[in-house]
Amino acid sequence: MIANSRDDKNESFDASDIAREQEPVQAETKKKSKPFCFVLLTFIPPLYMLHLQIGPKASAIFRMGAPALHPLWPILPGLALAFLFCNAPSMKGFRTILHELRHAALILLTGNKLNRFEFYSKQQIQELNTLARVFYRLRAGIWGHITGPLITTAPYYFPLLSIPAIAVCSFLPHQHQQTGLFAVGISIGIDYITSLKDFLNVNNLGEGDFVEYRGGFVFGVPFVLAVNAVTIECTAIWMGWMLTGL
Repeated sequence: MIANSRDDKNESFDASDIAREQEPVQAETKKKSKPFCFVLLTFIPPLYMLHLQIGPKASAIFRMGAPALHPLWPILPGLALAFLFCNAPSMKGFRTILHELRHAALILLTGNKLNRFEFYSKQQIQELNTLARVFYRLRAGIWGHITGPLITTAPYYFPLLSIPAIAVCSFLPHQHQQTGLFAVGISIGIDYITSLKDFLNVNNLGEGDFVEYRGGFVFGVPFVLAVNAVTIECTAIWMGWMLTGL
């Protein structure tokens, strides 16, 4: 769950808080006049063009067969461990925190203002139905309209753990690459499993992130699916590149 300048009305600020909040922000908008998120559709054509470029290369990697892909075997136990980890009942809180961290990452990467990250007590969790919440403010003007839907849908497509894991593994010395591949398997597994669980959560589709904007479900779902498809293809190409050095 996230809160931005449009719906963060019940917050109390002291004088110093107000002084710090005077960055350019979007004007408050009532829920009945939420902006459309059709801007997400503008990303689909370039994603499709990228798919046309890298899709055949990714398919070739997947068709190489088990013997050729054997050097990448440490990824598999990493994926298995991630599956067990993400499906453990006690990990629900971790999934919530990771969900909010993906929002926070996109807020920072898009140059918007991250106000704070709040964790709630047991009583507050029962009242608010969430363990944590990110408070942020969008920049004024067109940039806020473009990046707002990207931030809202971030938990369903942004590979928060996979990007740093793949980056580090790519430059590890040869003797440590199997450990790196195991870590990549864990990271990829956690990213995709938690994103899928969030995506399949009826509350998120019907009452949560996808209704922050009008048309959120209609425009957001195709965008999320397209980004994930391209991300999987990029991961496959990286695996092929790693094979050349193993």
